[in-house]
Amino acid sequence: MKPFLSNTGFVRIACLLLCVLKSSMVFAAKRPNIIFILADDHSASAMTCYNSNSFVKTPHIDRLAKEGMRFKLCFAVDSLCAPSRAALISGRYPRLNGFKRIGDHFDGSQPTFPKLLQKAGYETALFGKWHLLSTPTGFDHWEVIKDQGRYKNPILFSENGKTKQKGHLTEIITDRSIHWLKTRSSKQPFCLMLHHKAPHTPHQAPPLYAKRFSHVVFPEPKTFNDTFAGRAHLRKSRGRYSKFSNITHDHFNKKVPPGIDAAAFKSWGYQTFYRGYFALVAHLDDEVGRFLAYLDESGLSKNTVVIYCSDNGFFLGDHGLFNKMWMYEPSMHLPLLVRWPGTVKPGLVDDSHLISILDFGPTFLDLAHAKPHTAFQGKSFVPLLKRAGSSKWRDAIYYRYYDQFDVPAHDGIRTKRYKLIRFNDGKKKTDWELFDLKKDPNELHNLIGRGNKNEKRLRKWLKTKSQ
Repeated sequence: MKPFLSNTGFVRIACLLLCVLKSSMVFAAKRPNIIFILADDHSASAMTCYNSNSFVKTPHIDRLAKEGMRFKLCFAVDSLCAPSRAALISGRYPRLNGFKRIGDHFDGSQPTFPKLLQKAGYETALFGKWHLLSTPTGFDHWEVIKDQGRYKNPILFSENGKTKQKGHLTEIITDRSIHWLKTRSSKQPFCLMLHHKAPHTPHQAPPLYAKRFSHVVFPEPKTFNDTFAGRAHLRKSRGRYSKFSNITHDHFNKKVPPGIDAAAFKSWGYQTFYRGYFALVAHLDDEVGRFLAYLDESGLSKNTVVIYCSDNGFFLGDHGLFNKMWMYEPSMHLPLLVRWPGTVKPGLVDDSHLISILDFGPTFLDLAHAKPHTAFQGKSFVPLLKRAGSSKWRDAIYYRYYDQFDVPAHDGIRTKRYKLIRFNDGKKKTDWELFDLKKDPNELHNLIGRGNKNEKRLRKWLKTKSQ
């Protein structure tokens, strides 16, 4: 009786299996680790890689720009912390993921990119701010603050219960993330998400950082005393949560000076607010530096993509505003830095592609050689990182804000050059604002009804892109 396999046949089959195994190992090795650092309220203008005149220097965050790619045209689809984070993790606009306003609960059963990364063989972990009022899903391990949490001696909640930590939250997020990297036993590639609270209020930086700016007098922006001409909703808004003229006491760590008049109060509020804000940015930058140093020391930098972004932009006194929410550039624009050793050439700048926060999930999955869910509304920008280009990139970003915090509901569309904003509460007439961002980057001159040839085209686009 002849053997089932001859010696030669057995050797051939063994070699074939070995090649398949080796090929799969190479495939796994090529899939990079992913580290996503998400700040809260970090304006691109408060980063020296975006603004050389920034009042605070950010050398460690700038390092990611020097060693990777900096995107100039990245935008939120809703500039409010929690709805923006829900859009990011679900890959869908607020209307479709169900999270429109702070106070809503995120439905953790819906598709998210961490879940799909798990299915693709990645180990996933989250540390820091969650803010979606539901239990995180899609993570092998998570340690998060409840709602906004607190900076000093925070309580972290995890799948194992809660623990009270000693120290400052920004440092604790770094500590816990490094500890996880040191102690994980899995050989799987990983996606680690560091979600910082900084530089969100209350402005409680460690004393050494707070002292750094305690006596600094910041020059007021050129638009600080904007009269809001041509922008009726901005002019009419009470603005307790967005105007320095009406800022509330809970945004400060000190009492308002007695007997101060309106103009002096506005200037005092500006100085006091940003002394605290920039102190938190400086502290955050040093913690990013400490984390990057660990990646270098551990050898993880070589096969790890590091991405830095913020959940929304932030007004730095522009138009006399603080906070975010409005669809104007300081609020809508996001910093985006990507370092990918061996693939992204150092120092690259992309200033021609419109990136949406909805693109992050598809991008992470692309890095993992996995497909996004069909419900996702963004697209991977990995081809842009590889400089492969894209003949079919988007021509506009859609934005929608649901009325909250004294800011009226509005939506709009942002192209490379123009921005169209629509205010409509469903009861009164619709008001429009149109800006030519090339000629008017500060958005001071509303062009609606002034014969701009792009107005009709933008209105049509807004109808087709509305979510």
